[in-house]
Amino acid sequence: MTAGSTTAVPAASSADAVHALLAAGSIADVSLISAEHDLHTTLLPQPVDSPGIDKRAARLLDALAAILVSRAQHEVIAIGAQVQHSNDLSDHSGKLQLVLAANAALPQTIQAYLEEVWKCMQLLAEHRQQLRLPEAKDQQRARMAELIYRHNFPKFLRRVRKREAAALRFLEAMQNHITKEDALQYDSTAAVLSMLIHYSELIDLLSAHQVGGKNEVSVDVVSDPNFLPTMDGLWLAFRNLRSMGEHSFHLWSLRLPDHSTVELWRFFNKVTLIHGSIAELESAARSTRLYRLFRKKLFVEIVDYPRKRVTLPTSQDAWATLIDTALNSAQPLKPIQPRVIQSTAAALSTRFSDKSVSCEIHCECKILQHFTTTAYKIKPINYIGVSKLSCTGCTAVFDSYNKLQNSQGHRFYTRGAHGKWYFPWFLPKVGGGVKQIDFTNRVYRKLAGQYAQCLKTVALSHSSALSEGSQEVSGTPEDFMYHKAKIVGFFDKIKA
Repeated sequence: MTAGSTTAVPAASSADAVHALLAAGSIADVSLISAEHDLHTTLLPQPVDSPGIDKRAARLLDALAAILVSRAQHEVIAIGAQVQHSNDLSDHSGKLQLVLAANAALPQTIQAYLEEVWKCMQLLAEHRQQLRLPEAKDQQRARMAELIYRHNFPKFLRRVRKREAAALRFLEAMQNHITKEDALQYDSTAAVLSMLIHYSELIDLLSAHQVGGKNEVSVDVVSDPNFLPTMDGLWLAFRNLRSMGEHSFHLWSLRLPDHSTVELWRFFNKVTLIHGSIAELESAARSTRLYRLFRKKLFVEIVDYPRKRVTLPTSQDAWATLIDTALNSAQPLKPIQPRVIQSTAAALSTRFSDKSVSCEIHCECKILQHFTTTAYKIKPINYIGVSKLSCTGCTAVFDSYNKLQNSQGHRFYTRGAHGKWYFPWFLPKVGGGVKQIDFTNRVYRKLAGQYAQCLKTVALSHSSALSEGSQEVSGTPEDFMYHKAKIVGFFDKIKA
């Protein structure tokens, strides 16, 4: 319900009702719905398996979105692209337009930073047959990595420190539990131990560059000659572990029950995210399919839309009516008990006592709005990279928009959802008149069905199963020789 309206309950299938449903879902216990996704919210980009998506380009856009983040918290960035080829078929030049949006104001330096990263990738594309991990011998790759880590350092440092004590305790426990011979016998054990050793070395590096407390570290640590090799080894070990399956790490919870491998897996997933994104950028620049993209002239556009105020239902009865209407639309197989509806309505009335809320369109939806309301002669790439998986509202937006398209329509995709409900949130525009009305109806029905499931879940259960991680290319024999050499040095150092 927009500001200034006097209606107590928003009309079903209206934008007002969509906003109110998002607000309702944001305070519900959705742990069951989101738990399956939570462990994978920061994995390397895994584009959706939909027809017509260039997965290589999708991974590139997700990696670019990840390396654009600079704030320690509360920053999500999305990136879209449009490619214009030269009219001369023998000329591989042309124009690449990158469109950026964020959930908050982007730093003024973001465009210059992205252009510098792009220059590094252009040089990598010119010499695309050289570097292989874990050795960091390529000057342009090293320059690009340092540039990215300097930009991302506040976020990187926060991630590295978050589970520091738990990770180091886990390393100590493994050190006391296994011998050097055990570690050398099994590849999965070698990868786990190598990952922990590299992490310990990273902590030592950060400590050597502290300028105050543990969270006050000079960004110049990224220029330390040991920083990039340490991160190369840490990323390689985690990548190899992931290729063997997440279970290969979680088995250690049986041998070391005092340690939460679930939390540590998420932790190392986040710690290595930027390095994995750097590897993806390097891979794209050296790709025989994509390297010509880096011959094009880069243009960067930043899009934003003003925040708008939303007025929510004004009483417990109004919230109860809204929930009833949504359930009638969703038609759940098993009715939700009235006491659940009333207690939820009471909680909502208390939580949103300030009825007028300032809301912003989420960044991936900003780009969708820009692409769908701008007259393009050449259609943008149908994939939008995002630095974080999409929330429930944004997922409903993309799903609803795509279902509006006929067989010839231009759909847009992101890499997936984390299943959480967020509010404040504002519905984007994807057109005018009947198209926007149909789109809004679809978003409302989608959210009503998910909200009904949410209420049923809250009422019935508090348990869930974890999903398997994504499949990766298996580690090479050279990878595990590297890990085992690292382990030999580690145990020899302890013995000495």
